[in-house]
Amino acid sequence: MLTMCAGCRAFTDIAIAATMCYMLYQRGLLLSTEPNPLMRALLTYTLTTGLLTSIFTTVYLIVYLAEPLSLIWIGTYFLYGKIYIISMLANLNGRKTLRTLANRDVDLESFVVPD
Repeated sequence: MLTMCAGCRAFTDIAIAATMCYMLYQRGLLLSTEPNPLMRALLTYTLTTGLLTSIFTTVYLIVYLAEPLSLIWIGTYFLYGKIYIISMLANLNGRKTLRTLANRDVDLESFVVPD
């Protein structure tokens, strides 16, 4: 049961990070041909936080499968929780930077609807 939960957690972390990066990359390409700093920042935040949590989930799963009776996997489980909280706090703290980039990128004249 523990192996299945850890495997599902690792899979969903990787799937969510990959899907978000793909969607942000496609949206960034559709908006303009120039490099967009906002899209680059969003891709970086998504990739680093999603990749970090999925790596620790995978490490936790490997340690549990290698040594299930030694209880070392409990330490990696506690580290995973702390890494997950740190990545969430990094996302929350990055909102100001992303908001500044978004306000700089938004050009209200480009949103005028033609008659």
